[in-house]
Amino acid sequence: TSFIVVLSLLRITSSYICQHQSPSSDTLQTGFSSGPQTSAAPFQVTWHNTENIVAGEILTNISDFMSSNILVKQAIASIHLSRNCPLSQTNEQTNVQTNSQTNTHYCTEECAAVTQCGPAIVPDEHLGRCYVCVDDSKRCGFTVGSTLGQGITGHLVVYLSAKVTEDCKDDPIQAAACQVSPVHKRPIASYMNICPDHSIPEEDLSNVLLHHLLHVMGISQSLFDLGAAKLEDFGTRWGLMREDSYTVLDKQFVGTKSKEFVSKHFGCEKGYGVLMENQDSRNCHVEERLYRGEILTVNVTKSSQFTDLTFSMLEDTGWYIAGKSKQPPFPGKLGCDVLDRSCNLWVSEQNSNHDNIYPFCGISSQSYTCNTEHTTVSQCQSKEHSVGVVPAKFQYHGLAGNGYRAGPYKYSDYCMLFSEHEDSYSCTDTPQPSGGRNFFLEKHGPSSVCVLHDGEWDINGSDRSKGAGCYSICCRDTNFDVIDVYNEPHSCYQPKQTIHVSSSNNNIRGSLQCPSWETACGGSGRTKCQSAGKCMTPSLSNGQVYSSQGMYQITIGTTLSYVCFDGFIM
Repeated sequence: TSFIVVLSLLRITSSYICQHQSPSSDTLQTGFSSGPQTSAAPFQVTWHNTENIVAGEILTNISDFMSSNILVKQAIASIHLSRNCPLSQTNEQTNVQTNSQTNTHYCTEECAAVTQCGPAIVPDEHLGRCYVCVDDSKRCGFTVGSTLGQGITGHLVVYLSAKVTEDCKDDPIQAAACQVSPVHKRPIASYMNICPDHSIPEEDLSNVLLHHLLHVMGISQSLFDLGAAKLEDFGTRWGLMREDSYTVLDKQFVGTKSKEFVSKHFGCEKGYGVLMENQDSRNCHVEERLYRGEILTVNVTKSSQFTDLTFSMLEDTGWYIAGKSKQPPFPGKLGCDVLDRSCNLWVSEQNSNHDNIYPFCGISSQSYTCNTEHTTVSQCQSKEHSVGVVPAKFQYHGLAGNGYRAGPYKYSDYCMLFSEHEDSYSCTDTPQPSGGRNFFLEKHGPSSVCVLHDGEWDINGSDRSKGAGCYSICCRDTNFDVIDVYNEPHSCYQPKQTIHVSSSNNNIRGSLQCPSWETACGGSGRTKCQSAGKCMTPSLSNGQVYSSQGMYQITIGTTLSYVCFDGFIM
């Protein structure tokens, strides 16, 4: 089973923040690959963990996940590393030459006594012979007496170390590739240094290591120059800062597969690549504002997911073939505007069109809205920041008290976000007892979905607003569904249709906005009822479906499915 935990949306709390430093491509040595070559093979990671820095079970789980989901192209399953050249007083290798025909790594006159990959020392048995040039490079070859080690079995070796380095103050884990294959320039050797006093939660460590493994496999700025994908300017992203317009120039990861992913997932045909994080991440993480919960964002927790986005980026390096398919946790089918607009401008334009503003919200927004699948009532998250914390381009909403009201998360561009956690709730779950009245006439259960409110509600003569709630819905044909409010059926014939609801006993009146049939009835595991006039309702294999006041109700059971019945008594 996969060690990655599935979650609908990531709640970012005290997560690990990656500060990956991509080394210059000039520092990468060329290693040796030997043995028979195959066109493709399951990707094999070999961990050099002689000091038991990380529990073997964690590393085995990561290796098994990668070999089950990733194929490596032009696979040669044996690696020898080239030897370092002597260091100068500035700790840089000197007198390094590379033969352009054989891609052999040569030193001048002698090799270093010790070869390192980052702070990790490479064992002699992993090394190739010492190759040198003498007589002003007139004669080159391997030195007499240098031995060829037995090498490493696998497609990528990762050397684990636990050294206190200067970089530990910025990032408790440092990782980078150190050697690449001679022909295809794919990384074949890398290191991960885990600082001894790191504070990464144990439950997050698997995903943090997997995240860094992706960096050394190719998702790193220095490696983009060696692979097939490229970093390009995204162009102009339009924003709306209070009453002013501004533009932001971002970078995008561009490759065939990743462009196909963006087009399909967002429903955007402009040919965009994957937008990269624009704050403190050296263009090696995907944008948190759009891709919350993905393993390649700068925030990493146990709930981060490895999905089709990451698979597509790995394929675009030209070195790998993705195996299985996994849908991402972040919202899709939002169109091009969510990519080339700021979150504030997105909210403004969606409000003007009376469309759902999820996943973003604003100061003037309702407290709650529906997620894109209409399964959850999501709460808007915001925070008052001190003056000087929020950059001017992200001060969407002006002053609030002694600071700025904005979203809580830096890497989401301080966008106010609807969360599926905090005080949000699922419509299919039994609600927690509140001890108060059901002011918005909600109903939870297997047939309930989230429905947007249309304006304020009149509750005991006072105006109150919420934004969305849970209501039981009966799906008939492809353009007709019925919403149950306190056992009263209300028919929806078109999206955004306003229906007025009330409860005279409770002195409550309000309005709902009809969702589209595709949104409310076409997904979430429901089966489309082909026959017009039939109602799609839940059925329990170990329970019972019965009719009450024209609505189909269910008793408690174990297995839920959806079946067709005659519709409401109208």
